[in-house]
Amino acid sequence: MRKKVIFRLVGGGIQVEEINHILFVESNGHVQQVHTVDGSMLETRQSLLAMLQTFETLAPGQFVSPGKGYIVNQSAIHIIKSEYIEVKGHKIPLAKRKYRQFQEDYFKFIFSKDA
Repeated sequence: MRKKVIFRLVGGGIQVEEINHILFVESNGHVQQVHTVDGSMLETRQSLLAMLQTFETLAPGQFVSPGKGYIVNQSAIHIIKSEYIEVKGHKIPLAKRKYRQFQEDYFKFIFSKDA
């Protein structure tokens, strides 16, 4: 069964997205920008914390916060460097103090998924 998330859009309306189609979420003031696999972006006012809790309920461990203002789908990560992670060409800042733990959590996620 494919898990889906409903977003209330800025300016009105709703949009339904499959959880696996979400690459990352970037906070821009009080608006969250949800970037998807097809290159589109939708905007919602739902808080980052509320979104992370929703993602965690639907897909435990799949979404993480590498630093302030971001949520990332671990399945979409291409590169992890000490200062950023890369998702489909987007460089997302990685808090230096989180680097080692982030890397460990990522490996656990990737290898437990394949088991």
